[in-house]
Amino acid sequence: MPAEENGQNQTRDHSFDELAKGLANRSLSRRDAFKWLGAAIMGGLLVSIPGVGWAHHKAGHTGGPPSEIPPSGSQGCPSPKIRQKGQCVCPATTCTSPEVLDPESCRCGCYIASEDRYSNCNMATEVKCCPGYGCVDPAVHLCCGTTVCVIGSTRCCSDGVCRPIDAPCTT
Repeated sequence: MPAEENGQNQTRDHSFDELAKGLANRSLSRRDAFKWLGAAIMGGLLVSIPGVGWAHHKAGHTGGPPSEIPPSGSQGCPSPKIRQKGQCVCPATTCTSPEVLDPESCRCGCYIASEDRYSNCNMATEVKCCPGYGCVDPAVHLCCGTTVCVIGSTRCCSDGVCRPIDAPCTT
């Protein structure tokens, strides 16, 4: 039975290992074992019910240390997300195709499939979003399926493949 080093508040560590050992060497009754099992199951059930296992915020209380204060946003959601039906979601945003909404930042961005991430193409600087590929300079590249062709040396064929400019497109 472990105790604190200073000898105060000696407590018994009731882990599942000790429960199993107690059952094996018969120092723990079946009745006590069933109490422990019932308490563990009840605790698991209570935590799985939405809202039951969460602490409620006291009005006017700013929380504990800065690391414990929830990020700014709507009802504890990280900014700019809002809470709807118990979930943190992006507010309604309309993106201009081919950009799509990045569910993490809630900004319109260009999805780069090969890296499973979003990039914010700065459309004001003549950068174009190629779906599945990423941001490109339209003066140099041409979107072609999920890749890009280099203008002047390759072309995009109807099958979505870049081929040398002097090679025929096959279908």
